[in-house]
This record gives sequence, C-alpha cells and structure tokens, in this order.
Amino acid sequence: MHQGHAIDSDLERRMHRLTKRFGLPRMIHHAVVLGYEVDFLIEGTREAELTTAGYVVVRFTYTMLTRQPQWVASMVHSAFRRWSPVRPS
Repeated sequence: MHQGHAIDSDLERRMHRLTKRFGLPRMIHHAVVLGYEVDFLIEGTREAELTTAGYVVVRFTYTMLTRQPQWVASMVHSAFRRWSPVRPS
C-alpha cells in the first residue's frame, strides 16, 4: 500500500520492481497532486497544470517500461538528479 492505495495494475507492479531493481527513489503510487491522482500516465491537461505548478512530469509507456527498464531507470535517475530540491554536496 502506498498513500492509502494498493498497487493495482501490472504497470504499477512493474514500475515498483524497477525502482527497487535500479535503486531509484521511492515512488508513491496513487499520489494526489493538485487534486489529480498521479500514476504513470497523465492526460495532457493534468500534465500542463502539474508542470506550471512546478512539478516535473516524466512520461513512460507500457512498452518502454516492459522492454527498456534500464533506460526508464536512467531517465528517472536523470530527472531526479536534475530536479530534486536536495542537491548532493
């Protein structure tokens, strides 16, 4: 369970395993941001609102996650390093 909701799809299970496998920061499944439930696919309107509010939205397709997990992990690492408010010293 994450933020009160269980991982409930194959995509979420795969992403959860990927984050553990590649040592990515812990992700919250079904997080609510600006009133939207954020999963891994976000509609364009939601993405625009989240981006203008200062959030970084990184999109991945099911195919990317299932066929290129190492690449997905490297993109998440890159985004986290670039946009994380906590900078390593």
